[in-house]
Amino acid sequence: MTVTDANGNIVTVQQTVTVIDNEAPVLVGVPADDTVECDAIPAAAVVTATDNCDTTLSVSLSEVDGVVDGVGTITRTWSVT
Repeated sequence: MTVTDANGNIVTVQQTVTVIDNEAPVLVGVPADDTVECDAIPAAAVVTATDNCDTTLSVSLSEVDGVVDGVGTITRTWSVT
């Protein structure tokens, strides 16, 4: 904002607003750990995310399959930034 008085004196005032985001996104729909038979391995869940500032979030999934001869673990990791 700039103000000029009758004598031509000018003053300028400025405000800076800094916007921050300290809250991490929240993953929704991540299933609990499970134990299943070798012929009943569930498909990966469809996981979504919410955030207080960003509405265009993309959830990624990585999977490490450690099942050998019908026994082992599958580790699924969902992430969003």
